Amino acid sequence: MARLRIARYQLGTALKLFIDDDDPISVQILTSAAREIAGYAASSAGKIPWSYYQKIANPNLDDLQMKKLMNEFANSFKHPLDYKKQERNSWETFVSFNDDTNAHHLFFAWFDYLVAAESAPPEAQVFQIWYPLRMGNKNLLPNPFQEFENIDKLPLSEAKWILRRVCQKARQNIELMNDPKTDKIPLIMTRKHFDVETFSLSGS
Repeated sequence: MARLRIARYQLGTALKLFIDDDDPISVQILTSAAREIAGYAASSAGKIPWSYYQKIANPNLDDLQMKKLMNEFANSFKHPLDYKKQERNSWETFVSFNDDTNAHHLFFAWFDYLVAAESAPPEAQVFQIWYPLRMGNKNLLPNPFQEFENIDKLPLSEAKWILRRVCQKARQNIELMNDPKTDKIPLIMTRKHFDVETFSLSGS
């Protein structure tokens, strides 16, 4: 459970940065770390993680190849050497990276977190609806937000602006905030929250 809370810290910060259109490199690194934790937590709980669906969609990739694919950008940003201890071409990776990649990985990571924790902050719940619509998939989930109509046809910066506005409204939605599946803690958890949780987990 403590490990899953670490993923919540990482994902909350990553999603806030993404929604505010800030620091895509940090978004990718934080999301990558959290995705591994959340995926492990979901599998350990006997639930189906996102990687299960990825394997179905990519039957020619084994587990190691899939892991390398998912961690390609984060590893390049974090580690100067590759799996073979050769220096990475980080510049080549950097110029091929874009913020749409962050949207994909955030969706995967929050999917696993929701499966494992069975709760999420309102911004994450909104994002999980926004993302499929942004990808042009209007049949995956019902869309309760009129603002998300035709979100797939907008530039990413404008689509994020709408996402940010809807997330702000979600925080003010009394029914949503009273739902037991809603994590009411701010998206970026403060040091005060960290101190309270570490005190509780230590049993002091």
